[in-house]
Amino acid sequence: AYGDIAYATDPADPGRLLLGPLHRHAATGFHLDTVYAALFVRPVMAGASLVRFLDREVVETYVRGAGAVPRLLGAAVRRAQTGNVQTYVSALLAGTVVLAVAAVLLATGA
Repeated sequence: AYGDIAYATDPADPGRLLLGPLHRHAATGFHLDTVYAALFVRPVMAGASLVRFLDREVVETYVRGAGAVPRLLGAAVRRAQTGNVQTYVSALLAGTVVLAVAAVLLATGA
């Protein structure tokens, strides 16, 4: 019943009479929805957009990279496993040389 009275177009409407010039603002909730949207909804939506962007562009990149590295390493190991003993010995020798150089550099402090 009050809703019918508040939205009545009758100029003798009690709401219009009681509130006077404030009736228009009271009918729109004193613009609190606009203030709430500006203070809370827009910043939260902007933060959500930022989080969505960071998740899609940053986190997802690391996830894809975490899957790509083992795949590339597996491909390299498959190529290295030729069954040729000479290749295995050459790789072993190269690794030994790299470790020896690293040990010498660490021992001399260079």
